[in-house]
Amino acid sequence: VIKLLTVYRGLNMGLDEFEKLKNKAGGFLLVTSFMSTTMDKDVALVFTGTNTAEKTRVLLEIKVDIGSCIT
Repeated sequence: VIKLLTVYRGLNMGLDEFEKLKNKAGGFLLVTSFMSTTMDKDVALVFTGTNTAEKTRVLLEIKVDIGSCIT
């Protein structure tokens, strides 16, 4: 049974790194370290910071299949 949980993560990242991330949209992203998230989109938006010439605001929407999680 698929049970989806949606969580968010706000980032402020370099434009070159963002371009690489955009190519993975809708796909899988491997994270090999701890990554904090929130179920509140507005909270995540606080962590996106401000756009600059070198950086852009990014909001990740992550869907987790909690039906297949092992506890």
